Amino acid sequence: MEFYVSFIPQDLKHNFSSVCIFIDVLRASSSIVSLFDKGCKEVLLTDSEEKLVEIKNRNNSKVLICSENLLGERLDIADFSPSLIEINVLGDLTDTTVVMKTTNGTAGIHKLIEQGFEHIFIGSMMNSKQVATEAVSLAAELGFGINVVCAGRNNGKTYTIDDIYCAAKIVQYAKDATRNNNIEAKTTDSVIIAEKLLASYLDIATAFEASASGNTMRKINCHQDIALCARDNITKTVPKVAGINDEGLIVIKVFS
Repeated sequence: MEFYVSFIPQDLKHNFSSVCIFIDVLRASSSIVSLFDKGCKEVLLTDSEEKLVEIKNRNNSKVLICSENLLGERLDIADFSPSLIEINVLGDLTDTTVVMKTTNGTAGIHKLIEQGFEHIFIGSMMNSKQVATEAVSLAAELGFGINVVCAGRNNGKTYTIDDIYCAAKIVQYAKDATRNNNIEAKTTDSVIIAEKLLASYLDIATAFEASASGNTMRKINCHQDIALCARDNITKTVPKVAGINDEGLIVIKVFS
């Protein structure tokens, strides 16, 4: 089983024989995992504020809006922002759909879908071990490799320390899973480069603090989100992309 890390979505190779794990660790993918931990039925992703307004105007009590403005504050029409600080104080979200506006995350997943990748898990530090385990299990069943894809910044055009560090940690868990199941693991140069980053920082939070994404969290007064997103292997929730609905929204549901 061959492992790859795509540092930004543009690094993707046209190799459809891969199970993908998509990461936008500060904060979209971490927020998505947290929402499902709260019992959320599904998460719908969009990059359109107009679509949010349209959905909000339907006044469906079982549909919540998650979005922020350029300053990182909750958007006026949103029920909450993608801050884990806010999500953690939400009540039970059973049977609730959350429509989330993201930039890097939505664009990155769209690119994966457009290129024909059918199996896209959502990864974070919080579900790092479980998402790696599920990806290895599915890849072994299909005879595929695993590609850990980082969302990056600036519409997926810029590398980020936080995503690459998270990718390296997930690959380590995936290697453990292959060893436990007597599966031969093949490491590519992209994985070796990512793993070098692990030795450069004392711990996960330190790496995230050093990233441009971490700097953004400080600027918008969401410093606590860095620590919350840096928690390793605290949930077994694994979201997976289920496709695109009739409104053009990316549908994410719980795989396990």
